[in-house]
Amino acid sequence: MVAAAVCGCGDSRQTASNRLSAVDVDSLRKESGRLNRDYFAAPGFEFIGLKQSLWPKTFAQLKPLRVTLYRDGAAVALGGDAGSDEWGVFVVPQGFEKAPPDTRTIRYSKLREGVFYYINSP
Repeated sequence: MVAAAVCGCGDSRQTASNRLSAVDVDSLRKESGRLNRDYFAAPGFEFIGLKQSLWPKTFAQLKPLRVTLYRDGAAVALGGDAGSDEWGVFVVPQGFEKAPPDTRTIRYSKLREGVFYYINSP
């Protein structure tokens, strides 16, 4: 059972890495910064689900299922389902150099500078 989970994680991480290599990471991080400034200029929400019509081109190139903005970056879900295992890339805005911290349910691993693979297993 554990081996299957590890293999599944490896496959999803490789898929995320492959999709990421098709986009310009600097542009991805710039767009994450712009979204952060636009949507979190004032105190309030801790996260925002971004409608598909508002996805920047660089985000859309990753073919996400959904994009969720957080104050420290953008989670670009590439697989799974909210409420169960979900995986994708977490894009830290340019100018924010701190890696996102692991939580009880979310694990991060670096793919590129400022871009991390994540898996959320609630």
